Amino acid sequence: MKIHLMRKGHPLWEKLAAYAEECSWRAGPVLAKQMRENTFRDWERVIAAEEDGRFIGYCTFTERDEMPEGSGYAPFIGFVFVDEKHRGKRLSETMIRRAIDYAGSLKFPRVYIMSGEKGLYEKYGFKKIGVFETIYGTKDQLFYIDVGEIREGDRDGESGAVGRAWYTADPHFGSDSHVIMEREMRPFKDIAEYTREQVRIWNAQARPEDTIWVLGDFCNYNHLEKDYLSGLAVSGQIRARVKLITGNSEERVIAACFGGDFERFREYCLNTEGFRFDDVMRGAYTRICGERFYLTHRPTDHDPGCLNLFGHTHRSTGLWKPFGFNVGVDLNHFRLFGEDDIRDLMEQKRSYWDHDPDNNC
Repeated sequence: MKIHLMRKGHPLWEKLAAYAEECSWRAGPVLAKQMRENTFRDWERVIAAEEDGRFIGYCTFTERDEMPEGSGYAPFIGFVFVDEKHRGKRLSETMIRRAIDYAGSLKFPRVYIMSGEKGLYEKYGFKKIGVFETIYGTKDQLFYIDVGEIREGDRDGESGAVGRAWYTADPHFGSDSHVIMEREMRPFKDIAEYTREQVRIWNAQARPEDTIWVLGDFCNYNHLEKDYLSGLAVSGQIRARVKLITGNSEERVIAACFGGDFERFREYCLNTEGFRFDDVMRGAYTRICGERFYLTHRPTDHDPGCLNLFGHTHRSTGLWKPFGFNVGVDLNHFRLFGEDDIRDLMEQKRSYWDHDPDNNC
């Protein structure tokens, strides 16, 4: 199954509009009309689930849904529909999770949904605010979720097994990644040996139902070294799910090879044979040991309202900053950071690093 994050210009846009228009739900034609008239803002999206070349569900991520303008609530997930033959498989949760991940990449701290369903969205972590009048003159329940809450325990949609989350950054995979190997003095005889050993370590730590968050520069791309394809292809050797937060290298690839279109790059990573990315984002929120974290590549892009995990600076700035931790591969003997590692770093930060004047100079 594929989950598409779509806007006007996506090659499947009209096909999805036709599906919405012809589906069994009476609101489908309304969405189809909005899509064809392109009433969406630049950052708003339609999320669609596709299986075997056919759409099986959709939802939207927009500033407003059924709430009157000026309500103070935004953004919303709306138009949640799952094809009758595919209900009971938590497909709506999968699409909602994708919408929430996208909200995190835009640094929205909270997402809302309106529904008449009782007990459904609470299962996904949503909390009820109350009952409100809609733009249609009816009344509906309003729910919210803080971005990152739904991933308290990452669940494999097929096996139902609850997986662990792991964190790393800056592997710079690629057949011509010589600069990083030399600059960071990585202790391997060549790039091939480094790649084999890095894959071995990740596969030894992470199970198939686990998720590895790579906070940027999975591949390598600069003005001299441009073999990003061999770098991205390493994802096919990782047995856990890989979620990529784009870094400098990926953003250079997007600019140079994908016309600056992030969505095209994301679709390429998710759908190219041999690649194995679970998702690609520009940022995301999650919870680790009960604490809210923002995941980003560059430390300068951190969220000052919570703790952060980041990469980008390799060894040059160390593990700690007042706003979070560097989880780069060069700072943990090429091992993934697990929740226990992050818990230990949080304890060190609160007990020592935040209070040591030499750390704050």
